[in-house]
Amino acid sequence: KAKKQKHFASIYTNNISNMGGALNKLLMPQEESLTKNWLGFGPAEDKSLLLIGHVKLPVADLDTSKQFFVNVLGAEETSTPSGSNQDDVAYRAACGTSFVLTKAADDPVAAWPGQFYVWASNLQKMSEAAHALEKEKQTEVVLEELCLKMETKIDVLVLRDPSSNNIFVVNQAPKGYTRLLKMGGLEAKDQNLLAVMDVQCQVDAGQSAGISQFYRKALNASGKRAEDCCKVDFAFKDSTRQTLTFKEPEATTDAQTEAQGEATAEETQNQTKARALSICFYMPTEDSFKEALKTCKDLGLNISNEDDKEFVFRDAALAESSEFSPIVEHVIRSPLHGDCPVSVGAETK
Repeated sequence: KAKKQKHFASIYTNNISNMGGALNKLLMPQEESLTKNWLGFGPAEDKSLLLIGHVKLPVADLDTSKQFFVNVLGAEETSTPSGSNQDDVAYRAACGTSFVLTKAADDPVAAWPGQFYVWASNLQKMSEAAHALEKEKQTEVVLEELCLKMETKIDVLVLRDPSSNNIFVVNQAPKGYTRLLKMGGLEAKDQNLLAVMDVQCQVDAGQSAGISQFYRKALNASGKRAEDCCKVDFAFKDSTRQTLTFKEPEATTDAQTEAQGEATAEETQNQTKARALSICFYMPTEDSFKEALKTCKDLGLNISNEDDKEFVFRDAALAESSEFSPIVEHVIRSPLHGDCPVSVGAETK
């Protein structure tokens, strides 16, 4: 267990300290925004998709998982809609405009190959709930609390879901963010967890170029490159910005290499279990959804669950970038899909 915790620590420590400059500016609230009314994100990146709709995560203990997402993170439990890819969902937690879908799984459970970066309205409340769950379950939930400006004020929380080992890095949302949500036509519900800002995936060294090319070709997404990483951008009006980031490993010390090597060997053994993971994207327009479906078929991707508002693929490999084959299932949806959490208007048709 101690070796696993070291691996968790190395993941989030490296990822926080080594985020690219542009990505860091997007994700981290500006210092003055925590005390002054925030003016927003600014223009969306070119070729942004609409939203990260959901991630589906297998968990070993549904009750503990629900305690973590609802009681600790402050997500809102919502009903699970009917439809494809939903039959095995135990419960659904709303995280702003995105959702976490959980499903029961045998132990050991494959964790998401990276971390989730989220915004919340009250980190102190979240910290107290996390420590309470930690005490109740007698297992580590709070990996770190960072007080960057004042010793008594938490600026960053790093939490572990004890039912799945998924890691969540939590920042205080900027002042005025809920107002911006309302201006965008989004209901700012009374919940602590306000937004999923970034879903980060760790990949092997040298894979960023192929991954960027894959998303650019298959979905006409941004696939923006930076040093040792690439990202796919998402944007809804002026109120929501998200990223899917693929991060290559940084240079490490011998001790870090040993700890990560042990964890990597275990992750390789559990690669089959990682196939239970899933992520959902909403395309920006109905036309872009139709074009993505056609392009993915032309590229020879194995398409399943296809209807006029959704299709699914996994294990995709392009001839030009055959080193990248996403194990995680991808659910691609039209903005007119019945489960889309935002109203995009007639311009999407």
